[in-house]
Amino acid sequence: MKKQAKAMVGSLILACSLALIGSVLAANGPVIERSVFGSGGEQSKGGSLILNGTLGEPIAGGFVPEANYGLGSGYWWPRTSGGPSGPCTMYLPAVLRNYRTWDTYYEENDDWLDAYGPLVSGRTYLAYPDDTEDYYYFVLSASATVTVSVTDFAPTSSNGTVMLYGPVVGDEQGDRIDYYGAPGDSSMSLGPHSLGPGKYYVRVYTAKGHSTAQLYRLTVAY
Repeated sequence: MKKQAKAMVGSLILACSLALIGSVLAANGPVIERSVFGSGGEQSKGGSLILNGTLGEPIAGGFVPEANYGLGSGYWWPRTSGGPSGPCTMYLPAVLRNYRTWDTYYEENDDWLDAYGPLVSGRTYLAYPDDTEDYYYFVLSASATVTVSVTDFAPTSSNGTVMLYGPVVGDEQGDRIDYYGAPGDSSMSLGPHSLGPGKYYVRVYTAKGHSTAQLYRLTVAY
């Protein structure tokens, strides 16, 4: 019972306070009869004043001065004693759930059974040579001419090799079709190879010099 009485008293005080504020505004300047929390974005005009409505934005419009008052539409419009100082800049945090950076996007692909794919023809995929094995796969629905390219493989002191396997037969990754791995080369390519329908694997092997200094670029075209 006491809690209900306190709540009623608090509501009464709030209502009286709002009524008092409204009467003061009515006596001293423009009156905002009713305020709402709406979708925003629309424009309201009245005489020489224009109000650009907004929801969730730092600023919606400019400052409109009048003889006895001014209107800075939008959120966080600061005002100094000498007049408006301009809109504030708001920095909102971006919260990304399960966001993957380049060094983890394709992981774990350290085994052919965990290969990343299917790769899209002509699209470039970026990854770090930060471990020994990176496996990828692509699927041919019909016979095609295939080329594999790895560029920007750094550091160039790394011993890197790119290999092509397939087609997959049962639970095996297939035979090795081609490979390239001259020591110190930052660019490696395979093909063109005329391949039949099936699933194929690309293996990027880094013998040493694992690094996150630079992303390599893998492109498979078919």
